[in-house]
Amino acid sequence: MPEEPIIEIAKPTTKTPSEEICVRADCAYYGRGEAQSYRKAFRLYKEAAEAGCARAYGCLGRMYEKGLGVDRDAVLAFEAFSDGAKLKDGTSLFALGKYYEADIVPKEVQPRGMKVAVDYYLKARQYGSHDAVAKLAFMYEHGVYFGVNKAKALDLYKLGARLGNSLCKNWLGLHYYNNREYVRAIRLFKEAKELGCIRAFNNLGLCYEQGLGVEQNIDTSISLYKEAADNNYFPAVYNLGFAYLKRARITSQYEDYAKAVSYTHLTLPTICSV
Repeated sequence: MPEEPIIEIAKPTTKTPSEEICVRADCAYYGRGEAQSYRKAFRLYKEAAEAGCARAYGCLGRMYEKGLGVDRDAVLAFEAFSDGAKLKDGTSLFALGKYYEADIVPKEVQPRGMKVAVDYYLKARQYGSHDAVAKLAFMYEHGVYFGVNKAKALDLYKLGARLGNSLCKNWLGLHYYNNREYVRAIRLFKEAKELGCIRAFNNLGLCYEQGLGVEQNIDTSISLYKEAADNNYFPAVYNLGFAYLKRARITSQYEDYAKAVSYTHLTLPTICSV
């Protein structure tokens, strides 16, 4: 399937009235310079969308989808994303791709299926969606729809990392980690962590635990694993348990043994024999 090039979207030197409203909505949504208010943000995004701001439709879709400032409504979310897609909003195009891939579009909508989803992902990539770059990279790496193409996946991970996508930074870091280029991996894991990627906390924890690319520090690895575990990333839960065990063998602290048992769900005699 032919792919579209990334379009470099120039940032306007002056904002249109609808974009100004959308920026005000962002401030209310994120609590920038004012008290956070999803209701106010929803009202302003709706006003911006009605005034012609493409990005506002993606924001409205997300709020309908998650029930932020408005009652959760999947149908209205789909409609908002569809309106944004018509205006070439990358966020809306990517969201529609996910809807078609999961086959959760309204019954009357045709055509449907994975081919439609991929078309939306490609369009979303074309119109600046970093998430679409990450999605397509994952699909190429794991042979979803396109067939396995590791080289293409790597190119897309590198592109996504340059664009600032946290998942791409993390996955590219894993590529370097697996190739024993630990210093490069560490840099990318740290960048992904700063962007909030939970997987990166776990991967960085591995590096500190094993002393790969950084000085070994069990305390730091435990802190990183715990952050990921507290955010329900299961691999970090198990890693955290064994990091506590490793520290317990150094400190002989019963508390660390108890935490190791708690996180690994192994019995104390079993874990002490590992």
